[in-house]
Amino acid sequence: MANRKAEDKIKELAREVSQKAEPIIDQARKQSKKATDAAANVAARFTCKEEIFVQYGNYEVRTRDIVDRAKADYISKGHSQKDIKEIQVYIKPADNAAYYVVNNIDTGKLEV
Repeated sequence: MANRKAEDKIKELAREVSQKAEPIIDQARKQSKKATDAAANVAARFTCKEEIFVQYGNYEVRTRDIVDRAKADYISKGHSQKDIKEIQVYIKPADNAAYYVVNNIDTGKLEV
């Protein structure tokens, strides 16, 4: 008989805890969904395919290709790929050239 009363008391307490916890659980689910949606939006911005072309005269050059060539040129001069922390590329169609600066120090020129 004492065991039955204890079991009933435990079940009653469990129901009370469950009822009190339900709003908190719902709030956590809503916050989790908001965070998941925000993360998906950020991921979508960084995973879309982007291409930029420069057109001049009868030529068309993809900017990614110019950056890759600038890095290759820098590496061919005895530097390492891991040495490149940042690179700026300036495209000058009037000169048919692209100029680059690596790590705000080293410079180079490419024929485009």
